[in-house]
Amino acid sequence: SFAVFSMIGTVLLKLPRATPPGQEISWLDSAFTIVSAISQTGLVVRPTGEGFERFGQIVILIWIQVGALGVIVFGALLASLFGSGFGLKATQSMAEGTEQGWSGQIMIQRLVTFIIIFTHAVQAVGAAILFFAWPEEWMGMPADMVSVSDRIYHSIYFSVSAFTNAGFVTTDNSMIGLRGHWIPHLVIAPLIILGSIGFPVLRNVWDVLVAKFRHRRLDPNGGLIRINLNTKIIVGATLIAYLIGYVLIVISEYAQTSEPLHLILLDAHFMSVNRTAGFNTIETGDMGRLALLALIFTMFLGGSPVSVAGGIKMMVF
Repeated sequence: SFAVFSMIGTVLLKLPRATPPGQEISWLDSAFTIVSAISQTGLVVRPTGEGFERFGQIVILIWIQVGALGVIVFGALLASLFGSGFGLKATQSMAEGTEQGWSGQIMIQRLVTFIIIFTHAVQAVGAAILFFAWPEEWMGMPADMVSVSDRIYHSIYFSVSAFTNAGFVTTDNSMIGLRGHWIPHLVIAPLIILGSIGFPVLRNVWDVLVAKFRHRRLDPNGGLIRINLNTKIIVGATLIAYLIGYVLIVISEYAQTSEPLHLILLDAHFMSVNRTAGFNTIETGDMGRLALLALIFTMFLGGSPVSVAGGIKMMVF
């Protein structure tokens, strides 16, 4: 499935509508871009905003979303839309893919439903906030961000890319032009965290919140609804990884740059959260050696099992 999606995306990016006139993309660059998108890697060989027309950008965005949901979950979504149930093989595949002991047709269907609804709900909320939060002008802003429909489009693009930890953006310089603005730190960063924390953790927290709101303690099977051990371990490990990256980046940038302290603190926060995505508020190549080592270490750790993030996963950490 991964190979088929990659080949289809590669062909679509080769269409004349995908790139600006006179800037046709090679087969190699097209394949690299689409594989980077479907695997949420964020590496690019040409700027997404300037190197692709709106059609090509949308292709990349769709492939980002497909890769984030996972081919199996995406297939389950199509099956649900067409009224088909889960067969034995589909249920077994989903159970193996979740890694957290989710098993049984009903449990898997609930998890798939939660993943689909939660993903699109969070992305919609993020896009709505971004629509009203964009400054009138900033350095590196998309050249085609002139109308209301353009603001909606770029808001959706950034929200999806942030939640999926993909890092693809339609600006010229990622989030550098918004370095001192509140958007990267209060909108993009939380979206990255929600995408990287893992869907079983999010489902567990959601069940506990709903149970407290409804004043219930037991689930339909008679089990106690509470924060489970998996959630505690992953949340704790995520917080430790964030603090390690944050402290080391602050020390490195404070010792090796002349930037104001408040900008150093903001940069350290965003870049430490950003270990699982591909955004940046400062040029990575300009960061100090200690900060780069911290990023390498925290990128190696990555996110959580059954999330959109990479790395060896927080459960291993």
